[in-house]
Amino acid sequence: MKKNYSKTRYIALLCSFIFVFSLVMTGCGSVKKITKKSTSAGGDEIQIGQGDGILEGPTQIVVGDDGLSYIVDNEGHSVIYNSNQSGGSYSASQINTTAKPNTSSNSGTNSTQRPITTKKPATTSTTKVTTTQATPKSVYNALAYQRKFGFNKYYDMGAMFVNFYLQTIRAYFTYDNKDWLIELWKGEYAMATVGCEVGFYYREHNQSLLENPGADWLLYKSVEDEDAMPVSMKLWQYVKATDETPVMKIDYSKRNCWWAADFETGVLEKHRDQTTLVMVATIDFPTTKMRDLFTEQLDNKGFREGSINAYHNVDRYDVDGRTVTICWRYFNED
Repeated sequence: MKKNYSKTRYIALLCSFIFVFSLVMTGCGSVKKITKKSTSAGGDEIQIGQGDGILEGPTQIVVGDDGLSYIVDNEGHSVIYNSNQSGGSYSASQINTTAKPNTSSNSGTNSTQRPITTKKPATTSTTKVTTTQATPKSVYNALAYQRKFGFNKYYDMGAMFVNFYLQTIRAYFTYDNKDWLIELWKGEYAMATVGCEVGFYYREHNQSLLENPGADWLLYKSVEDEDAMPVSMKLWQYVKATDETPVMKIDYSKRNCWWAADFETGVLEKHRDQTTLVMVATIDFPTTKMRDLFTEQLDNKGFREGSINAYHNVDRYDVDGRTVTICWRYFNED
């Protein structure tokens, strides 16, 4: 009986691992790193433009208010997407240079399409391509399943059971009659990738619940599109703790997010030592009041205010207007 129970437990653990790993790795919607490969006839990748007109990844498919599907890159440039196009590639002549998708809402995003990657052609061309600029309200990671379930501390506590070895920063504050949670993560995910994340969550203000059971134990909703904020992230890794210089693993360009996440293949030298990762994140806040409430939480956690030079000035934050930059290595929530 004990043996059967043990077998059942391991099967359940394996299923949980597969589920959570796929949730994180595919939960970013179509926001993936570019896979660079040489041009091959009939390939699955989408080739967009020539020379300076190549779209830069990550990319995602967005359905605009006009009903058309667009491929949007990390700079907001876009082309009309035609899933029925023969060969799965786009030539310069097929790039739309006039249409501008309104991507303020991604509720119509087509989640059934294959993940899109971009590549540069093997041959050069003199064709000049002009891509369009999407609206800055575009919200990335809108396809993520996690958005429906919000967040609370229990999720972090359960991460270790699926081999997620993470450090976290959780900033709680009340602003505009809402109780906010802004959380940052970095670490090793399922002994396969290293990554970093920033997420924005809220509740309707309730002072009594903040006092008992406390902010850490409440369930927060993922923010709506209108409360998303521009975020950028960089992640460096000291592959060995004795290394003097870390390797840059992630460079996530600024975009409007409810949840920013990026992952790269790799493991930590010691799975439970995430201090070999240094994360630098920027958040553009809508008001100085909200910015100050967030930095007050950083102060309470022992972060110091000061200038930041790449990965050198750890556990420090810098303020420039309504933008806060955090350089984080050692701090971890209890």
